[in-house]
Parts: sequence; structure tokens; C-alpha cells
Amino acid sequence: MPAHSKRLLARESEKQACRTMVGLLALAHDRACEAELAHAIDADLDAGNVPHLDQLYEHFKPDQATFPDVAVELTPLTAYDELAAVCQPKAELLAGGVA
Repeated sequence: MPAHSKRLLARESEKQACRTMVGLLALAHDRACEAELAHAIDADLDAGNVPHLDQLYEHFKPDQATFPDVAVELTPLTAYDELAAVCQPKAELLAGGVA
């Protein structure tokens, strides 16, 4: 068993330690911050603290400034009706025949 797991078990119940480990794995995956998160966890454990998921999620949350504003203009559904009227499928293809 890794040393960090033993430290968690020494401070928390087995169930809570499991939840913490799963939460840390999910955070590392979701935020793609494995190396930086590992350093933060090591710093917590070296200081004698158990990693706090809420604090780590707050620390590694995405910066809202990095999300661009994207305007999406939806095409009216009637445009698809017009397109379908222009390009009618051949009847033999619809019936399963070969063109």
C-alpha cells in the first residue's frame, strides 16, 4: 500500500479515505492536472494534513477568462424543408433498389 494511502487511512475512515482517493483521481482526470495536483497533495501530506477535495477543486477550477464567448446562429428548420425539396431522393433507393 502506498505511503499516502496509509496516511489517509490513519486520519480518516476507510470509506472516507476511499472517497478522497476517488475524488483526487477524478480531479486529476477532469482538469488534466496530474503533476501539479501530485505536488499539492505531497505538500499537504508533508505538512501533516489530509488533502481537502473542496479546496483542491477550487484551486484547480478552470479560469473563466479562458472560455471564449461563442455566438451560435441557429438555422431555421424551414431551411431543411427547402433543402429536402431541392434534392429529392430517388424512389428506387427508398424502396431498397439499386440505382
